[in-house]
Amino acid sequence: MIIKYFKPDPRVFEHKTVKKNFGVITSNRFHKLATRQSKMKRIIYNAISAKINDFPDGFYYVFIPKKTVFDKDSPGAKIKVDVKEISAEIDTFLSKMDIS
Repeated sequence: MIIKYFKPDPRVFEHKTVKKNFGVITSNRFHKLATRQSKMKRIIYNAISAKINDFPDGFYYVFIPKKTVFDKDSPGAKIKVDVKEISAEIDTFLSKMDIS
């Protein structure tokens, strides 16, 4: 999974204070079925909600899952990751995050 973050420019957003904003991006390149895209988004948002207090304030966060989360051998391309695995990736990201 790719996780990107950035701190908004205070000159542009001076009227708005940012606590934490999250977004998950899935597209047709990720999977053609919207139901699979939505399921992956729900899994990621559940992992985020479990770790919401660990994220530093004042940043925008964008989560982009990779195609490798699908089991290619199964019919219908089932998702082979769960909230625990995504949560472990979030922990790794937070430990490496540079807040400066």
